[in-house]
Amino acid sequence: MTLQPLNNTHIIELMSWFNDQHDITQWAGPYFRYPFTAQTFIEDLNLDVSTSFVLVGQQNVLLAFGQYYQQKNKCHLARLIVNPIQRGGELQPP
Repeated sequence: MTLQPLNNTHIIELMSWFNDQHDITQWAGPYFRYPFTAQTFIEDLNLDVSTSFVLVGQQNVLLAFGQYYQQKNKCHLARLIVNPIQRGGELQPP
């Protein structure tokens, strides 16, 4: 497994993890638009404010996504999510 900066390929995969308004609101809050396009999804991720990373497994499988940002001299984790296919199972060794 490797931690990598978010790229456009990851964004397309990440978008596929959300099936409805409820899912996206639970993950990102009420101001994240749904239905979304690639453009609105990227805009709503606030990439200029939050640093984004993905966890990538064997064969470039996207395992998880998360962001962090600084506020009031503290680091905050945000929008953490695990690939729905990987939830509840055992992680494979790197």
